Amino acid sequence: MPGMTLVGLGPGDLSALSDAARDALTSGQVFLRTRHHSVVAQQASLASRPAFEDLADTGAPLATIVERWADTLLDAARTNPVVYAVPGNPLVGDATVRALLKRAEEASVPVTTVPGSSILDAATAALSPSALTSGVQVLDTLDLALAAEGAPFSGGEAALLPLRPLLLTNPAPARVLAAARETLARFYPASTTPLVLSHVPMGGLKPAETALANLADAVDGALAVYIAPVSPLESARHADGLQRIVARLRAPGGCPWDREQTHRSLMRAGIEEAYEVLEAIERDDAAALREELGDLLLQVYLHAQIAEEAGEFTLEDVIGELSAKLVRRHPHVFGTAHAADASDVLKRWDEIKRAERAERGDDEEAHPLGRIPAALPALMRAQTVLRRAMRAGLFPLDPAALKSRWRALADGEEPVSAATLGDALLAAAVLAAEAGLDAEQALRDRTLEIEAAIRERPSATPDDLY
Repeated sequence: MPGMTLVGLGPGDLSALSDAARDALTSGQVFLRTRHHSVVAQQASLASRPAFEDLADTGAPLATIVERWADTLLDAARTNPVVYAVPGNPLVGDATVRALLKRAEEASVPVTTVPGSSILDAATAALSPSALTSGVQVLDTLDLALAAEGAPFSGGEAALLPLRPLLLTNPAPARVLAAARETLARFYPASTTPLVLSHVPMGGLKPAETALANLADAVDGALAVYIAPVSPLESARHADGLQRIVARLRAPGGCPWDREQTHRSLMRAGIEEAYEVLEAIERDDAAALREELGDLLLQVYLHAQIAEEAGEFTLEDVIGELSAKLVRRHPHVFGTAHAADASDVLKRWDEIKRAERAERGDDEEAHPLGRIPAALPALMRAQTVLRRAMRAGLFPLDPAALKSRWRALADGEEPVSAATLGDALLAAAVLAAEAGLDAEQALRDRTLEIEAAIRERPSATPDDLY
């Protein structure tokens, strides 16, 4: 009868294989997740069966290989009984099974399961009693490899928390483990020493320590890889680790300075950190930008921690609201809408914002100008007001008259006053808006050029500056 049977081979002991699993392996067209498994090695009839690693060892992207593998199995299962044999339990930590189940449901291909003892069960016996007790994560090595190959657009795909113990299943072939190591290196310190778990003839798994950098060389015979949890102080390379550090700084017995801070006391620091980020960008200094982005991120975490202590909101609320907003305001990416260009995106963004304001009943936000932070630099605020007013058809000033007044002021035909100077600067903001330029940034860039010239040549002349 056509269809697919998922068979768990357990951790490697042929004697532990159930009668149902033995029968299944002889009752259909067999496909293997890997030939590097003790049960396969002890069954001559299985050694020549098609295996996922046959495709994985080619040069095609792993995501493409997973799709091809699923197509191969499903095509066969539409006309014949197909058996897919995987290490451990097929429903615990196997990325190819997950993809197959999804595709099989869509294709209406029936699937049955013959479970086996999971790799987690065997790892529990092989490791120390405390190794897996604090919320162990069981992930397929292939998932981490896919995240590495999808970089730089796969951020967040690796559902990995280094503060909890990790058990990686299916580490073969070497290509998969090598790619997965790149993902692990994003979260774990270089000093991390994983334990490679291999099947031994007398049964069970034997752990062998290796360096994280050498992990890809330890595939032969391996059924799993265990990585112990790290503390935030050892390596806070994950958002949760940083959150715990900030919470500790603010907790009783933490840092006296951090504990004294409030939303208001941190206002100036937030502005300063934002400008230091801009300075690093202007210098094209990637190392400085990395550091300054961290300082700016600290402000977010501190404000969220202070708010949580006051019962106002949590960091998760901040992240959740931002994520929902990004998805909601980008229906052309996450939905079925279409955006022809960037201007179309801005138009749709404004429409969505207006709908959100109406739903909230926000009187201030209901105005076409919206809410504009009072702390914005004057030129930036001017351009924001003018840009929004022009977009809404509400611009009350004649741009030509503003430019004329600017020229009159420059030619000495009008006296310099706060009003005339303000109009001249507004004219500059109008010119910038019409040209699609950032007036604030243009002034910063030009000032930096002049400052650099003066510092390099104190006797600089206008010819050196223009």
